[in-house]
Amino acid sequence: CLIDRILTRANYDRRERPEYGAEALRVNISAYVLNMPEVSFTKHRGALTLDMYFRQTWSDPRLRFPQESKPSRFTKIKGGRELLDEIWVPDTFFVNELRSESLDTAVWIQDGRVKWSQRLRVTCTQLSAGQDFSVFPFDTQQFSLEIESYGYSAADLRYAWETEDSFILSPEITFYDFQLLGDKEETIEVGRDVAP
Repeated sequence: CLIDRILTRANYDRRERPEYGAEALRVNISAYVLNMPEVSFTKHRGALTLDMYFRQTWSDPRLRFPQESKPSRFTKIKGGRELLDEIWVPDTFFVNELRSESLDTAVWIQDGRVKWSQRLRVTCTQLSAGQDFSVFPFDTQQFSLEIESYGYSAADLRYAWETEDSFILSPEITFYDFQLLGDKEETIEVGRDVAP
């Protein structure tokens, strides 16, 4: 099996991020929101459930195909959870999640480039407590979906949007009693724990 040959040849350790000790690894992300099946509000905060495809892409030079396998016979390795158990993957989480569920997952490796796609259901809460609901439901509320690494600082792992329009809402999303005004992507670098 090609993946076994690659992992053995590279003396692969899935606990170590790609190019450990070098500059921060860039993980490109994108999301396609299929549905927003639930929006709820309590006295002080709202919650929003998203059904979405969440994709992460990164480079892992240890997973480059051996020279003898480079012809077009092997262009991609595709797998699911069993392949994810063999390779390093980012420890991405949603900071403001109340709960999440991975419904399906797929991973592709193409000569050192890894793409991990998940179908997720994520329920997130508004980040700031004490929202003003005094004119609810005749007001505007904002929800954020904040993404971070659980164990790596920005010195080791950095997230970036895959393209300028990497967060897409399906045009099929509709609400009976709410109006969706729009969306925007934003990147905020919190801090870099870099040794002097």
